[in-house]
Amino acid sequence: QKARGEYLSNVASAFLQYRDTMQYGSIDSIRVPFVEEATKALQRASNEERRLFERARKKRQYHPQSTTMEQSQQSTTSKSYYVLATILLAIKGDHTTVPLPFGIIRRRDMVRALGRIVTDATVDDCLVGAELLMIPNQVSAANIGGYGGLAEGDMLDSFPELVPLT
Repeated sequence: QKARGEYLSNVASAFLQYRDTMQYGSIDSIRVPFVEEATKALQRASNEERRLFERARKKRQYHPQSTTMEQSQQSTTSKSYYVLATILLAIKGDHTTVPLPFGIIRRRDMVRALGRIVTDATVDDCLVGAELLMIPNQVSAANIGGYGGLAEGDMLDSFPELVPLT
């Protein structure tokens, strides 16, 4: 669990480096009295998120690299593509599990939530379970010279709980 906690802390730290580009976010939490219940709740949430991510993955679009620089610039500026990430945690203690009073409505709320993960994920015996799901914009090994991405509309259709961060 210690290695998983350090990994998760590093991932959350990496996301914090891009705080100025975060455009959407959400946070959801539940409190349960026993570790066994937390583990079951994490598994249920994981199964649901995996279904949503699979549906979103099918909507990803592949864009071949343009042959000229002008075409390449036009194709990348005409549509925005997003990295979509979900961090699922089961944590013992009160820091990360306490929801923010109004949820996530501003970038600073997301930064605070990620900061809590950075800290709490590495506390000894605090992390019970975790999972990271991600759909990045990435170059495909099979289609060298292009990238795949999730368009904003597809992302919001797949994950309607996301709210614009102000």
